[in-house]
Amino acid sequence: STRRGCSSLSSSRIFRSASTGDFADACSDDPEARCPWTRGDYYELTAQLGGPIVRDKLWFFGSYGHQRDEFTTIGVNSELPGSSLNTKKDRYLFKATWQMSQNQRLVANFHYDKQPRDGGYSFNETPSTAWTRTQKAPTPGAAYSAVLSNRTTLDIRYSGFYGSVTGFPTDPDAPLSQPRILNGDTGQISGGHYYWYTYDADRTTATGKITHHADDFMGADHDFHFGVQYNQAGVSGIYGYNDFVYTYLANGQVYGYGNVRQPFSYGARIRNIGAFVDHTVRIGE
Repeated sequence: STRRGCSSLSSSRIFRSASTGDFADACSDDPEARCPWTRGDYYELTAQLGGPIVRDKLWFFGSYGHQRDEFTTIGVNSELPGSSLNTKKDRYLFKATWQMSQNQRLVANFHYDKQPRDGGYSFNETPSTAWTRTQKAPTPGAAYSAVLSNRTTLDIRYSGFYGSVTGFPTDPDAPLSQPRILNGDTGQISGGHYYWYTYDADRTTATGKITHHADDFMGADHDFHFGVQYNQAGVSGIYGYNDFVYTYLANGQVYGYGNVRQPFSYGARIRNIGAFVDHTVRIGE
């Protein structure tokens, strides 16, 4: 724990798993094979450690969590590459508390979340349609507090979020843009996934506040609050919806039609600075 005054080191670990070992042998390398729902690996691990670095001065806390969940849906050949839905989660948390002096404290924290997820594909889709979504989200923060006098305190805080998400073909060698083809006679879907994208979002906030208490000032008690805040945030993204082609057989001839769709992008950013003054008066007992 990072709570003030903790002087002992503590840790804990938890591990759970469930697995069939290798995928079931009900399928072969035959792309046409149809298989039952198949469980891959499932396990999760959490560990944490906390305690003092310098007794009564500096404390830390850290934790790590990992989870994997893998399976293949009904009808899909689990022996083929990219066939399974495979989710991996890694989460990190670090926190430190520094009692700089009797009247000053600094707390810093950092959280990082990374989650790649292979989406696999359905029984009527080819391996080329497999898609992977990856999410990353680091979120740092810090807080400084000080007692400037028996009537005045100072508080400064920072927080941030800097996330990114991508959705790309599971095969790293595959092109981003591939026509998606639906065979109206067989129901099979080939080519690329429905779409691909990359998305970024961030937010930074910093605040500062001074609080002063005045006793028996002009016949009353007064609390004065002075503060400033800075904030900026932004989003940006690039999306590409793959061309869609529908084919069918009529009178022995193959016909088709489709939609052509172009990639597009967007973005926005906002920035603001604010200040406030708050005055509270208490009259009487």
